[in-house]
Amino acid sequence: MAFLFRCIRLVNKLYCNCNSRAVAAMGTYTVLALALYVLFDVNYFIQYIVLMVRGFLRWRHLKRPLLEPDVTTGRCSLSDLDHMMHMNNAKYLRAFEFGRAAFGLKNRLWHNARDLRAHLLINAQVVRYRRPVTLFQAFEIHSKVVYWEDRDIFIEQQLITVIDTFVRAVCLVKMTLVDGSLNDLLTSLDVNPNSKPTPVPRDIQLFIDYNRASSAKLNAERDKLLNIKRSD
Repeated sequence: MAFLFRCIRLVNKLYCNCNSRAVAAMGTYTVLALALYVLFDVNYFIQYIVLMVRGFLRWRHLKRPLLEPDVTTGRCSLSDLDHMMHMNNAKYLRAFEFGRAAFGLKNRLWHNARDLRAHLLINAQVVRYRRPVTLFQAFEIHSKVVYWEDRDIFIEQQLITVIDTFVRAVCLVKMTLVDGSLNDLLTSLDVNPNSKPTPVPRDIQLFIDYNRASSAKLNAERDKLLNIKRSD
């Protein structure tokens, strides 16, 4: 921060030599804008604000069925590229995140959870990258609920390029309801809690099994470490 303030003072001195307050102010604003981009993920917050505004203006009276798939669109920009000139792996996660956000706004999943004083948090997610996305390629994010159990909702998302309708990446997300009843949430969204797909989709079952195995492994390691500390 000290370096930032020194830069601002230096720019002010340079622009003040021009005897123009407007030019000096412009220099300060330029440095502040650059500092924001260095210190914060500005593009993320801009995209988030745009999504919230769209949700308020266009979707606030919309109530799509929870089990109806949703589609959002995007495009690979310069800021999405990595050193190999492909869309960075982390950017896929961001695209999926905004796709889920729009999905939950349209079917009022987030609103109803809030009305029940509950929270839906991401508990686990797995991504499979199938083919890279290149600069300026347009894509769609397809999101749908595929299963639920106990306190968990499972959402499948696909990133599909428009030019060839190829599924470039697939994401499975496990969202856990905190401080509330999933049955109450589903009922508020006109979904019968007992109507979940049977049998469990194979990929979802493997995802569930992996999470349980990982949890059991970590708990065993924790217990082993605690026993060692107690013996000492």
